[in-house]
Amino acid sequence: GLGEVPGVRFTHPVDVLSPPDISEDLAFSFDELEPLADQVRTGDARDVADRAASLIDLFEQNLLAVRREQLIDAYMLRGVALCRLNRARDAEAIFSRVVVFREGYEYDSARYPAECAETFATARDRTLAGPRASLEVNTEPTGAEVYVDGRSYGPSPVVIDDLLVGDHYITIKHIAYVKAVERATVARTGSSVSYALLPNPRSALVASGEATSALRGELGE
Repeated sequence: GLGEVPGVRFTHPVDVLSPPDISEDLAFSFDELEPLADQVRTGDARDVADRAASLIDLFEQNLLAVRREQLIDAYMLRGVALCRLNRARDAEAIFSRVVVFREGYEYDSARYPAECAETFATARDRTLAGPRASLEVNTEPTGAEVYVDGRSYGPSPVVIDDLLVGDHYITIKHIAYVKAVERATVARTGSSVSYALLPNPRSALVASGEATSALRGELGE
């Protein structure tokens, strides 16, 4: 119920204990998204297409530090730039990539060129009508909380059904280990992935039974 109280925001302990390492280049790239959105509406789409492709590569290599909204924006900027360059088929492939892991995503005509909304809608409808399959997620150790595309599916091992075929993003949280964020591809016949988590020295106080017993009564509930 606390999550419904205005002004109260829940942050998962693993997120606090696994702060992302944001390089200067990555921080600069985040600041580029807004100017690129302005440029793709009014300027040279070719420059945006090229730069967005570079941002996608950079973001995919730094998934732990990149919010999904930023990743989506980079893909969308690439897609709308290709659309403005009259490369509709290439644009649809990029838009489809977004819909696979964000099924409910809506085209923002205030941010992106309105002229590309129809191309996005075509890609979305085709993608949502496509095949679905299951993804089995295993972790070492077991019992880690598994998120697929931002939605929690409980402790590992777990099988997630009815996912669109294509690439999805797996986030794994275990209080004693470093948070992991990985991309996983769901095949038409279903897929299985396994991840070995790295121990997190930052969580020693939180995860140590001995420390917890010593502090019980001192910190309160």
